[in-house]
Amino acid sequence: AHIEGRSAKDLLVCLLRHKTGDLIPTLDVQDDGGGAFFRWHGLAPGLYDLQVRALGGESLLAEVTGLNVAAGAVSDPRLENIALLAPVQTLTMMLKRPYEGSVKPPLEGYVMVRSCGKSTKWEAVPVFLDAPSLSVTVHSLPVDVRVRIDGYATFERLQANGDFVANLDPQEEVLVILDYEGSPDYSPGTQEFRLRARRRPTDCRVVMAYADGMNQSGLSLDGHCRWHELQEMPGRGKAQAVLGLPGPGEYQLELQQRVGRSEFRTVRRFGPRTLRTQEFSRDKPFVFRVWP
Repeated sequence: AHIEGRSAKDLLVCLLRHKTGDLIPTLDVQDDGGGAFFRWHGLAPGLYDLQVRALGGESLLAEVTGLNVAAGAVSDPRLENIALLAPVQTLTMMLKRPYEGSVKPPLEGYVMVRSCGKSTKWEAVPVFLDAPSLSVTVHSLPVDVRVRIDGYATFERLQANGDFVANLDPQEEVLVILDYEGSPDYSPGTQEFRLRARRRPTDCRVVMAYADGMNQSGLSLDGHCRWHELQEMPGRGKAQAVLGLPGPGEYQLELQQRVGRSEFRTVRRFGPRTLRTQEFSRDKPFVFRVWP
């Protein structure tokens, strides 16, 4: 069975199993600039609840309970023209680089919102932009906002009470060097490695479309999740890469070694595993090693 519909832009439309409250991921969301088409398909027969919220608000704007899902499309008159129980606000941000004008699309990343003084939890939705501006629907103003765009440092504006300009600084860059001469199967020039650095906040959750905290390109919620191929350096058993990171802080490293054309295995015996950006840069490399 499947359920599909349309909502105002950026409203959070959630489907849950009736009584248990288990969240059903939104498998298909398409934004046409004026609204979002959403679709849940492959649903098991049973009862479901549909809830509507906005970022930065705990209270529901609308709820439809006891949707009876059987084979085929769900037809329920309560899904037509759902009225909201409270007004919502639209917050627009112009994305710019300091002294260089607007950033150039396409852009992808996340916008994170929390209610001022009422909650410590950030909520995030993925964004894919073809213009250097970003609009989100929030429950009420003011709100705290973070903007995480790929290739730039995370921008934060506290107590935003209206539209604003988000000046995106360049991301942090750190040169990392791997010494793998101690690898058990060491052979000069024949081993390939890839690395990623991750920093995920414990106080944030993705509330729409992607339940694993990552968008389709592999960009993490607040850390750099793409794998970086390490390039062989002249000499014996060393490789390097430049990591682009969304801001200062502490990152955990994950290392994999190629074992086939498209297969990798996790390297567990290496260290140090923690990279602190305040201690390293492109000119002061972070060096780590594979252990025997």
